[in-house]
Amino acid sequence: MGTRVDVCILIRDLQYIMEEILNEQLNQVVSGALDRLHYQHDPCVRFNAEKKLWFYLHRDKEEDDFKYDVTLSTRKQRRHR
Repeated sequence: MGTRVDVCILIRDLQYIMEEILNEQLNQVVSGALDRLHYQHDPCVRFNAEKKLWFYLHRDKEEDDFKYDVTLSTRKQRRHR
């Protein structure tokens, strides 16, 4: 749980992020990623507009819960909404 800035700070601490990346660039990428994750068929994050916080929803899931049915395309997922 945290703000977009909190997520950016956590990502900045990862060893996979180049130190030369500007905060504005990282913020833009994180913002887009959170928005895309929020609107997926089984979203892993949810935004609470009242509190201005992002919540991670898959904390209690196990590896088997993430098995993906390759027969279910993105188009079919969108049609069923």
